[in-house]
Amino acid sequence: MLKHGFRILVSSLVLALTLTALPASAAETSKYQDAFNQLCREVAARHPDGARLDCNKLSAEFAGKLDSAEAVRAALKRAFASAALSEYQVLSAPAAVAQELKVTSSEIGIGVSINEIQIVERGLEVSSVMDDSTAQEAGLRKGDIIVGVDSKPVSNKTRHQAIEMLQGTPGSYATLGLFRDGVARDLKVQRDIDEKLGIEVSPLARTAFEVRGTWGKSPAKAAGVKDGDIIVAINGASIDGRSYEEVRKLLDNGAAGSFVDLKILRDGGFESIAVQRKAMENFMLTIWDLSGQMGGSDDWYRMSLSHLDWQMLPERMDEFLEDFNQHQDLILDLRGAKGNDAEIAARFAARLMTDGFVLSTVDGASLQTSYVLKDGKLFRKETGTKADSTVEITISGKRFDKRLTVLTDGNTSGTAEALASALQKSGRARVIGHVTAGKTVLTAAYTVVVDGSPVTVLARAGRVTTADGQLLPQVQPDVTSWSSGEIVDQALAEIRGDGLWMSQYVMFFWAVIFSSVICGLIVLFSFYSRWMTPAKSEEEPAESDEPVEPSEAPKDNVDTKKPLEKKQSAGKLICFLLGIIFVPVAVVSGFALLSKDNADRTPVRGEIVVKAFVDGSELSKMQAAIVNDVSKQYEGAISFSIVDVKENPDAAGEVKNFPTVEIGVFWYNAEGKTVSSQRSWRHGMPKREIHQHLEMYKKSSRGSKDISINRVQR
Repeated sequence: MLKHGFRILVSSLVLALTLTALPASAAETSKYQDAFNQLCREVAARHPDGARLDCNKLSAEFAGKLDSAEAVRAALKRAFASAALSEYQVLSAPAAVAQELKVTSSEIGIGVSINEIQIVERGLEVSSVMDDSTAQEAGLRKGDIIVGVDSKPVSNKTRHQAIEMLQGTPGSYATLGLFRDGVARDLKVQRDIDEKLGIEVSPLARTAFEVRGTWGKSPAKAAGVKDGDIIVAINGASIDGRSYEEVRKLLDNGAAGSFVDLKILRDGGFESIAVQRKAMENFMLTIWDLSGQMGGSDDWYRMSLSHLDWQMLPERMDEFLEDFNQHQDLILDLRGAKGNDAEIAARFAARLMTDGFVLSTVDGASLQTSYVLKDGKLFRKETGTKADSTVEITISGKRFDKRLTVLTDGNTSGTAEALASALQKSGRARVIGHVTAGKTVLTAAYTVVVDGSPVTVLARAGRVTTADGQLLPQVQPDVTSWSSGEIVDQALAEIRGDGLWMSQYVMFFWAVIFSSVICGLIVLFSFYSRWMTPAKSEEEPAESDEPVEPSEAPKDNVDTKKPLEKKQSAGKLICFLLGIIFVPVAVVSGFALLSKDNADRTPVRGEIVVKAFVDGSELSKMQAAIVNDVSKQYEGAISFSIVDVKENPDAAGEVKNFPTVEIGVFWYNAEGKTVSSQRSWRHGMPKREIHQHLEMYKKSSRGSKDISINRVQR
C-alpha cells in the first residue's frame, strides 16, 4: 500500500508540475496572438480597405503558432498579402525604430558632444625659439623635449593644459625638465611680460576626444560622464588615430539598450564608465532648417520643414516665435515637405493663423475629422459617427503675426499640402513656387511592443479633404516661379516689393530690350546725320538739252541747302574755338593740381616712435625696463619714451590699460607735415615683439627708401 501510495504521490506531483507549466506556455503564446489580433483589427477598423481582412478567421488560423515578435511580423505579412493589401507594410525591427525616431526627431546614442584633441605622451618638443625671448637668453634650443614643468610631468595632459603649465606670472621662473640629445637636465627660464617663454612647441601626443557637453538627461550624464572628460578608449580599444566620424559611430551605433564602455582620463587619472544607449530627442536633426537676415528691406526669417509629423513641432515652434516676431517676414519653406498627422499640422497652423478652416480627413470608417480655428482657438470636430462631437484642443496661444510667405513645389504633399492651402485660402499667406503634388493619402504607423521589439504596421489612414468632404485639390501658387532654384529669390523679391520685375529672367529680358532700343537710336541718328549733311559731288550734273516746262521751273533761284550748311559750319567753328581755349587750360590745371597733391603727399622722411604708457605698478616697472633696454640697442630715426600717466593723466589719450606699448611709424613730406602714419598698441609687450615690430616698420610701404634705423646691440 505504501509503495502504491508513493507512486500515486509521485504521479500527482508530475501532473501538478505539468499543469503549472502549461499556463506559462499558453501565456507566452497568448502574448504574441494578442499582438497580432490588435494590429489586424486596428487596420481593419480604421483603413479604407481594411474590410478585406477577416481578423477572426486569421486569428484562428495562426492560433498557437506565434512564438516570437518575428513570427507576428510574418503572420501579418501573410494576412495582408491574402487580402491583396500589398501597400500595407510590416516594418522590420530596425525600420520600426527608424520610424519612431523620425516622428520624435530622436537619435540613438549616449548624448555627448566631443572634440578631437591631443594627449601628450612623451613630452613637448621645442620646434622654435624666438629671437630676443627669455627662452633664448636662458639657452633653450630647438629640438629640446620638455617632459616636466616645476617637477610636474606634462604627460597625460592635453596640449592646451601642457602649454598652460609653461605660462605664469610675468617675471616668475619656470624650471623645465627636459631631454637634450638623450640626456636629462633642468633649465630655469624667466617668463616674459606676456606670461610666456617665447617658444613654439609640438606635442609628442596621441589622439583623444574631449567631452565638450552632455545633453540634458542623456545616458552619458546619468552614467557620470562630465564636461572636460577625455575619452581615450572605447570598448577596450584605443582611439588614437581615429577620425571624428569613426569615434562618433563607435559611441552611437548600436541598438537602444546596448552598452558602450568608455575609458576616461580625468584629473590625471583613468576611469572606466559603462553607458547605456537610448533614443534621445534632438529636434535639430532633420526636421527643419532655420536661416534669416535682419535689417532694412531684408528683414526676414526662413523656416524650412522636411515633414510635419514631428510630435513636438508645435511646442518647439513656440520657442522660436519670439525670434520670428522680431522680423518683418517669415518664409515657410514647404518644398518637399510631407505629412500624415492631421492634428500636428493643425496645432502648427494655430501658430500662424487665428481663424478659418485648417484641414479635414476621412478614414476607412467614413469618420470625418475637421480642424477649425475660431478667435484663436482650435477645435476638432468629428462627424459620421452616431454621436458627432466637437472638442477644443489646448494650444499655447502664441503665434507669428507678421507677413507670411509659403514656398511649395511638386513634392509638397499630405498635411503639408493642406497647411499651404489653409494659409492661402484664409488670406494669411501668399504661396510662391510650383503646383503641389495632389497626394492626399495619409498613412499611419501602428505599433505593439513584444519582447522589447516593436512590431509596426504602416497602413492607409484615410485622405485629406476639404471642409465638405471632397478630396483636397492641388494648391495653385499665387506666384509661379520659372525655375526651382529661383523660388527663394522670388520670395525675397516679393518681400522687398520688387515682385516679378526683379526676377532674374525678367531683368534679363528688360536688359535686352533696353540695349536694343539704344542700338536702334544710334542707327537712326547715324542715318539722320547722313541725310541732313549735304553730299559733295565731284562734278556738276550736265545740263539737259530738253526745254523746261514753265510749271517745272523753280519759282526762284534760292538754294535751300545753303542755310543748313552755314549753320553747321558756324557750329563747328564755335566748337573748335572753345576746344582751343578750354582744353589746354583744363589739361594744364589738372596737371598742376595733381603735381601739388603729389608733392603734398610724397613722403621724404620716416620716423619710428615707441612709447610705453605706465602707471607705477610692478608690471609697469617691468615694461619700462624692457623698453629702456630695447632703446639702448637702436640708433637712427627712432625715438623711445616712457609716459607716466600718474604724473600726466592727459597723455594717456585712448589708452585705458597699463602698461601699454604704442609703436608708430610716421612719414613726412618736404615741408615736414605728416602724410601718413601707422600705429599699433599692445597691453604688456615683450621684448621680442618690440623687435619684431621695429623690423617690420622700418621697411617702407610708401615707395620710398626704408626708414634709417640700425640695431647696434643684441
